[in-house]
Amino acid sequence: MMFECYGCPEHFECPECFECFECFDPFTHKVWVGKLNILMTKDNFYELIISRCCCSFHVILIKHSFGAVICIPNVEVCCKLSSLSDVLVNQKSLARHIADVDAITIATALEHLADLYDFEEGEL
Repeated sequence: MMFECYGCPEHFECPECFECFECFDPFTHKVWVGKLNILMTKDNFYELIISRCCCSFHVILIKHSFGAVICIPNVEVCCKLSSLSDVLVNQKSLARHIADVDAITIATALEHLADLYDFEEGEL
């Protein structure tokens, strides 16, 4: 099994870092590290920077009466989300608009955000 790793060496010491995994086929795995920077939180609004080795995304996360929406202005993407911890559904939703590696990174960051803030069922 081949393993490629991308990211900061201190990622295990930084509580705002997370690991993302993508499996291309049963024989090859790629692993990379992303960084989550929380710029602002207010009520049902979150402004974040999510980055991986070579790019970053300005993310606006909004909870509304019927669910949640993610907006990524620097790539002109806005779409509905599942619960933050549902990486697979969020990844598929995002992958309609951006590259798979970026969709996985952002979906995993959202899961990490849910863990950091201990969101309950029914919350963003």
